[in-house]
Amino acid sequence: MPAAQWEQGDLILAVKITARASRDQCQGIHDERYKIAITAPPEDGKANKHLTAWLAKTFAVAKKNVVLQSGEFSPLKTLRITAPKHLPPEWQLPEKP
Repeated sequence: MPAAQWEQGDLILAVKITARASRDQCQGIHDERYKIAITAPPEDGKANKHLTAWLAKTFAVAKKNVVLQSGEFSPLKTLRITAPKHLPPEWQLPEKP
């Protein structure tokens, strides 16, 4: 799977998370996944909750529109963002069909 792809108007992201970072940021694409640093610790679901909230803000959607599809207990995750309103140019996302 590529780092990002469109599926019926939704954006599917393959990511690798680094928790306990100094700031939240996308660090580019590595090994066909977006490398994302987040400040939350990887315990008790805090990192997943923080990641989905940060992605919701980044793509200008409600938190409920960011769904963790796989990787709940892994740094390698797949997420679905329903109908993103903002596409950050620095993310190098594929063209929306």
